[in-house]
Amino acid sequence: MDTLQWTRLMLKVSGCSLDLYTYTPLRRFLYTIYAILGKMLLYSLFVLQTLDIVLVVENRDEFMENIAYTTIWFSVLVKNAMMSLHRANILILIKRLDENYFLPVTKQEMEIRSRFDKLIESSSKAYTAILMSCLCCIIITVFVIGFTKRMLICRIWVPYNYSSTSLYIVTSMYEGMGACYGISASSACECLYTGLLLHICCQFEILEHRFRSLNSNPIYTANHCASHHHLIYKYAEAVNEEFRGIMSFQFFSSMSILCLTIYHLAYAENSTAFMATGLYMTCVLCQMFYYCFYGDMVKTKSIEFIDKLFQSGWASWNGSSKMVLLMVMRRSRTPIEFTSMHIVTLNLESFMSLLRTSYSAFNLMSSTR
Repeated sequence: MDTLQWTRLMLKVSGCSLDLYTYTPLRRFLYTIYAILGKMLLYSLFVLQTLDIVLVVENRDEFMENIAYTTIWFSVLVKNAMMSLHRANILILIKRLDENYFLPVTKQEMEIRSRFDKLIESSSKAYTAILMSCLCCIIITVFVIGFTKRMLICRIWVPYNYSSTSLYIVTSMYEGMGACYGISASSACECLYTGLLLHICCQFEILEHRFRSLNSNPIYTANHCASHHHLIYKYAEAVNEEFRGIMSFQFFSSMSILCLTIYHLAYAENSTAFMATGLYMTCVLCQMFYYCFYGDMVKTKSIEFIDKLFQSGWASWNGSSKMVLLMVMRRSRTPIEFTSMHIVTLNLESFMSLLRTSYSAFNLMSSTR
């Protein structure tokens, strides 16, 4: 069964293909060269942004403008590096969805799995399209409106004067290519994480169906369902363990980025900077909402599972099956929550807290301006 097709494609584009072991030696060599060039593009832009802070920035406003972009760029580097380093573990997590208790058996279970696969594909494509659309709008806005002023997509230090048309176009293309590659790397990580969360929701629905089928389908037993429920919790724990480092950095960097972009937006000197910053802030907000929304969905699904159990016709079960049901219900009292280093829980409440904290920090900076 093809799982997370769009996410796999985005991982290939970002140089973190999960199917590298299936490539021929020549194809593997060419793909390795592509991945190295992509990473060099990301790291070179980050170095040039850092050099701009060290060599060019002269006041607080310029520093605020630069550090917002540099922080998000560093976040992209962290995600890309983590995806490359944990490639084998991620592949194992995806393969587990098609093995043992997680594998759909009946026609109804296959329909549930198919519905979630379509949801994952559509939401991942829509999310990627939003990020790419915002990036394209930023590039067009800066290049068209700021062409005469020789504005770049983001502040970087370059060892030459790009006031000539040809050098300006080359420098802008270099930044645009790096931004596109960075967006694909970031989108791949986010689509992978949220795709796994949606598959956990899918497993809860499959398990609900299995509990309801205990009286009519002989292939299921209460012990089988209890083992499935236990494995869902273990799988969620494995996903949280694999991504908690990325989530921690993402959450706290997003809080600082939002604060800086709101500040830069409030004191933008021209319409080009205002539009570009507004689109940039939209990307950051979509990013955090995407994480928190699906993290909240898994938590809600795990909490509602107890209520679904009461609709499974448990009154007609034998004594041992009822004891298994009580064990499952007791475990379900602890909801599945995804956290960033066990500090912040990824849910809609945390998203609202992020907005409030960022706005408070913006007010503090504005008062000292």
